[in-house]
Amino acid sequence: MRLLGIILLFITSTCMPTQAQVESDALCESVATPDLLRCASSRLAGADEKLNSVYREKLSRSGDLENNLREVQRSWIRFRDSYCDSIREESAGGNEADIEGNFCLAALTEDRIGELESAGSTDSDSDFFKAIRSLERAGYNRQELISKLASTPNDVHWNEYTGKNCEFIGKVSASEISACKARLNFERTY
Repeated sequence: MRLLGIILLFITSTCMPTQAQVESDALCESVATPDLLRCASSRLAGADEKLNSVYREKLSRSGDLENNLREVQRSWIRFRDSYCDSIREESAGGNEADIEGNFCLAALTEDRIGELESAGSTDSDSDFFKAIRSLERAGYNRQELISKLASTPNDVHWNEYTGKNCEFIGKVSASEISACKARLNFERTY
């Protein structure tokens, strides 16, 4: 009977949403500006906390490439800030600009977490490479596809980040720089 109680306690503590999660979900489903601002701020804080943890872990295992990883992270921050500042400016000020800006920062931070977590792993199973293989089977030339996708938009900060990031990825895995840039452009949702 005691074991059943422990199992039920475990299930309710791990499967049931916490009060904070329920409140956060309610804020994010609201249409009230103050709620949306708190939702965006909360999402950004959570993403930032996780990014810092993942970054510190990657940094501790980067060995001789520690300075390269720091440089990549700095270039990503410049890209993220520049891009999200433009989103804020498009919102024409006020609370909506802060909401849009924080959601932008959170989304890009979540993307960076995924990029850091996958750094050094083989990328042959990513959606990008699955799509490339499908197009190859349909008769398209792999190198031409990658070359076209690797060409970057006229965004100085994005180009700086992808160049440094893909150079770093190439050092920790057997990834080609052009394939890495093509994958980042393919996966880019902004």
